[in-house]
Amino acid sequence: MVLGGRLLDKHSTVVEEELFEALRNRQVFSGGRGQCERARGILAIRYPRLSYIPCMAHATNNLVKSVLNSTFRKITGMTSLVTVTLNASSSKWLPRAKGIVKATYGTALGFINLCETRWNSMQGCFASLLRVRSALYHFAVMNDADREFPEALKVFTNKTFWDKLASAERIIWPLSNVAYKLQRDENTLDDVVEAYRDIYGGFLNEYSGFKLVSVVEKRWEKFE
Repeated sequence: MVLGGRLLDKHSTVVEEELFEALRNRQVFSGGRGQCERARGILAIRYPRLSYIPCMAHATNNLVKSVLNSTFRKITGMTSLVTVTLNASSSKWLPRAKGIVKATYGTALGFINLCETRWNSMQGCFASLLRVRSALYHFAVMNDADREFPEALKVFTNKTFWDKLASAERIIWPLSNVAYKLQRDENTLDDVVEAYRDIYGGFLNEYSGFKLVSVVEKRWEKFE
């Protein structure tokens, strides 16, 4: 069962007792920081027969944010601006972009806005652009002479932008995959160790991700 930090306020005595009876000799999962971390420390003293365990899926989400706030902070900001600009122009640039995408690939595809607090939206945002890279390049070339063409969308003709975006997506994909797996109720310690092994290996195999190894090591150290 999941336990939140607000459990410790002055009105929570009855709630705590009921939870204790329901969860006797069982495990309680919570977030790994802030109020949840403080709650685990206090309740572990009050009810030592319960095992208070930080949620590994939540920890992976924090790991994603650490990654994007370091090496990929700039490309993340550029990508967010691109998708927001496209989706906000529902009467002009978005229809034009979608029209070229459909003409190129034979199917209608959209663009996902990036939410920095949701790892799944990050990978989805990056992939939604990369899967139609050629179409967006032609879209930018065809409209570059238009004085109203947004500056943010001109990056579609920039090879460096696409290379950095592809690198960021390759880094984020295994993180997203791991976070999906760690949301299952039947996860074991073996699953967690294998998940972080895969992330670590993925960073080592990606040139731009090598410097991110220390981010994984720092967060993993908290669980050893």
